[in-house]
Amino acid sequence: MKRLFRWCRAAFAMAVALALIACLIAFVRSAMQPRVRLPDGSVLRVAQVEFSEDHNFSLGSEALSNAGDLVSERLPFYYDLPDRVRFPFERLTSHPSSGFSRGGESLAVWLWHQAGTPPALELKGAELLDDANGERLDFSEFRDMSDSVLPGSIAFSILPRRQRTLTIRLLGGDQTRLLTIKSPFAGKEFPTWHPSPLPQSQRVREIDITMKGWESFRDGTAENNLNFHPRLDIRVDGELRNDWFKYGASMEDATGNSGSRLPLSESAWKISATIVRSADHPLVLAQSDTLADVPIPGPGKLVEVPLTAALRKRGFVYAAVHGRGKYWLADNQCVAAGAMEAEVPEPQMPVLRWSCSSVFGPSLLLIAAPGSAAASSITWLIEDQQGRRIADGYYIPSERLDRDYVLWKEQFQPLPDSRTFKVVVGDRGETYSAEFIAPPPRDQR
Repeated sequence: MKRLFRWCRAAFAMAVALALIACLIAFVRSAMQPRVRLPDGSVLRVAQVEFSEDHNFSLGSEALSNAGDLVSERLPFYYDLPDRVRFPFERLTSHPSSGFSRGGESLAVWLWHQAGTPPALELKGAELLDDANGERLDFSEFRDMSDSVLPGSIAFSILPRRQRTLTIRLLGGDQTRLLTIKSPFAGKEFPTWHPSPLPQSQRVREIDITMKGWESFRDGTAENNLNFHPRLDIRVDGELRNDWFKYGASMEDATGNSGSRLPLSESAWKISATIVRSADHPLVLAQSDTLADVPIPGPGKLVEVPLTAALRKRGFVYAAVHGRGKYWLADNQCVAAGAMEAEVPEPQMPVLRWSCSSVFGPSLLLIAAPGSAAASSITWLIEDQQGRRIADGYYIPSERLDRDYVLWKEQFQPLPDSRTFKVVVGDRGETYSAEFIAPPPRDQR
């Protein structure tokens, strides 16, 4: 018994010593981290900065956590100890939401609300600045700043990577404060791209593609970020034929940023454009198939559409249109929301099902068999009974159902007196690619 008591006392003493060492290390690190006092008197201190795709913050060490497990098993009063004593022994981890990294690598800044200062109640967000011109590059909301145990966080996906330090403008109340942190890219060398003046032209097989300039647009978010998209003209035999083609473009800079918002301080942006034939192209029209006289259902209503022999030969196995509102996709078919919500005997309940919604108009749904021509890529054109175009575009595979069936889904907005519609489906055929190194749109800010 005495031996056990001595062992417990030694284990407890060792655990306390480890806790004191951990607290000392944490205190030294804390003193070295940047901090800022906001207008309301609250103080935020940087706890951790990381650049990665998956972000998390852990409080406590694995060794202390294991020691805590040993102590708690042998000391019944362990969980009665104050939180400040137990926390060094507990591996607490904060896991941000899945949208935190926006589908790629981003910068996460973890911030403590410093104890003993007023709570930060008026945090409206944070802006990452480009020190070369003082402009905002990215915006972030604060996440989980009310948690008293783990730090909150902000995140940015676009960075001025040539800077050794990063400047963050914190928006609190009616005033702002600046927080400066070391960049995770400090000391790294990046290449410099040299742009050619606009317009720039390239010939790709039988078409001539010219980048004329930039279009700016707001992204519709709460911060209403300014985004840019290249303006392309496409000519066939010298004649402007933008109506025959549609294009998409991705953009990047020499430091690794990508997207439709990039640092304007960079010398050049790279534009990679993908051009495809539209539903108006003569070759597409010549090889298209049509579903005609399809009724436009009202909100919450479902109409299943019989497929023509030509569309079945192309590889489509199912067609339906659902009116504005919620519906289900189950066993590769569309089901009206009311039918699924009703009592269904268990053996008849579909195993694979998920809820969908048409927000602003009906949804056209086409399902293609795996490996078929319809499962690869299509163009489409929707016109109402008077021949007025309601929607058009082109698809690339995006959603797969069970057993690798492919779903094409498109919401459209009929005109007030539209009663029926036809959908013309074609194969977009060849893809054209072009690349431009262009100066950023500094005159369109």
